[in-house]
Amino acid sequence: MAKTIFNTSEKSNFILNLTEEKYSQIASVSLILPCILISLATIPCEFDIEKISYPIISGALSLCGVFCMIMAVIAFIKGYIKKKRLIPVLSFGAMILWGVVSLINSYDKDVSFYGFNGRGEGLLAIIFYFCFLVTAMTVSGDKFKIRIFDSLTAMGIINSLWALPQIFIDSMPSKYDYIVSAGDVNACSGLSQSPLFLAMVLSLALVSALVGSVLFEGKKRKIIYTASSVLFAFVMIFTYSLISLVGIALSVIAVIITVFLKKSPKINFLKPVGVIVSALCAVLLVNSGAVCENSSYSLHDGALMWFDSFNRIGSSGNFNTKDFDVENTAEVYSYLNSKTFEIIKKYPLVGTGEENLVYPQLHSSYNIIENSGTFDKNYNEYLYVTATRGIPSLIFFLAVLVSVIYLGFGKLKADKNDVCTYISMCITLCGVIIFFIGAGNITFSPLFWIFAGMLISGNPEKS
Repeated sequence: MAKTIFNTSEKSNFILNLTEEKYSQIASVSLILPCILISLATIPCEFDIEKISYPIISGALSLCGVFCMIMAVIAFIKGYIKKKRLIPVLSFGAMILWGVVSLINSYDKDVSFYGFNGRGEGLLAIIFYFCFLVTAMTVSGDKFKIRIFDSLTAMGIINSLWALPQIFIDSMPSKYDYIVSAGDVNACSGLSQSPLFLAMVLSLALVSALVGSVLFEGKKRKIIYTASSVLFAFVMIFTYSLISLVGIALSVIAVIITVFLKKSPKINFLKPVGVIVSALCAVLLVNSGAVCENSSYSLHDGALMWFDSFNRIGSSGNFNTKDFDVENTAEVYSYLNSKTFEIIKKYPLVGTGEENLVYPQLHSSYNIIENSGTFDKNYNEYLYVTATRGIPSLIFFLAVLVSVIYLGFGKLKADKNDVCTYISMCITLCGVIIFFIGAGNITFSPLFWIFAGMLISGNPEKS
């Protein structure tokens, strides 16, 4: 007989009567939505429909976030958050609470809460990321988890198919076809708003698809995942970023280790070879002059960073050639990190406030774009968290990551045949490494926290 409260109807007590399988089914849908919907919500932005583009993106994140918030509340009510999983949950919760302290002491409280217009990654977004993590860690059943892996691959395909015309068709709307320091490069951003963000997103999709093509059952899925891997690697090269090269390298290393550890058929070694060949073909296309004016392939991280922040949304001034060579990737990252360290020294406890990194850099005018050499993203998430929300937030952030990875390894030790946990581990480790040269954003961060949650989903108590 179904449970009820105060003799009310069975339907009104659906939470009490919700089975774990039914919960996992609904939760998996709530996690598939961010993988697809947020990318699709950026389409108006690609056509410069400014009045509705950024609100639609923020609205998509909010819709997905609220959905997962409801599922997270149900998970707590139903007792799906087991004892060991409280460590990352409490650490993330502490990071949010300290984020409130940072918000109170921020330069601009509205920006700190809602995020900069065009970024949308304020404290509210971080709360939604917490809900993604909690919801993902309570999903059980491989059939539901595999659907989420499939949605990640689908999201990568959607972004890549949108990126291909940006690379090859001059009439295709693209904000990064021409950049001042490098000329006509036809850099692609897909539906991720920036080539650097696209490289981050496709790095996760590539690792998932390449390792999944080896471990998942089903001929059709193996073929789709393998073909997708080749496509992702090809597109990533046209982001002209260090992130893309690191992402491709991590995926190749992950699949080679997988073949050895899982003793898979040696023919699977052809899959990373296919990815490498695809990437090299993209480089040769650039060197041949078939897709841009440059006669040799090179990285343009710095120019793309400032084009995104200065030209696209006006969240920083332009780069200053007196400070560094914008086409020298090492100098760019060195400049960003050194300036961020200065901000950390000035605000070690509470930071500047989320998405407020640019404000302490203003030196010429209260109008942000008139301050050359300023930036709103430093492309090292660990330093960014410290600079915007203080050293305590970094400690909580690291506690979340370390506890998730520790519990994940425990699950793998207890069950070496847990394919979903293994692939989630590969994705999470990839994201942790990418964070050293990448910036959190609303197309990448939801994916990272979903798969970090899936890494410890099920019952890590058994480990």
